[in-house]
Amino acid sequence: MESYHTNRAPVDKHLKEYEAAWKIGSVEDLMSFMSEDVSFSDFGVGVLDLNKAAMGAYFAKVFGSIDNLKITTHSVNDQKAFTAWEWELTFNYVKPVEEVAHEEAFRSEMADGRTMHMVGVSLLWWNDKGKIVKKHDYSKTAAK
Repeated sequence: MESYHTNRAPVDKHLKEYEAAWKIGSVEDLMSFMSEDVSFSDFGVGVLDLNKAAMGAYFAKVFGSIDNLKITTHSVNDQKAFTAWEWELTFNYVKPVEEVAHEEAFRSEMADGRTMHMVGVSLLWWNDKGKIVKKHDYSKTAAK
């Protein structure tokens, strides 16, 4: 993992814990990182301007639609209050997600267990309590 931050400890701790929540597919753990007034947009699939409740419901649908999630971190560029996290995901797409079914890679008929490959960047803005106040995802997905 590459970083340009001089004091990595606080940033590493937050990001490693956040990544771990993704790896186990825990909506509750993921949402514990979010401030009450968080704003989330996933520009890669056109899911925009979700509040905390809508974000949690969306992540629950995502985790319910995939199996065998694997995450690889390629780079991290950060400050105390901002992180740019470059990642790669592989997963099996097993159940359609209505919110993203309009996307070519996530059409309903694609949810047949095939392996999907997604590359992207998450931009995370943190408050002084270590909570995410804004999250923007940018990604591209393809079936393997």
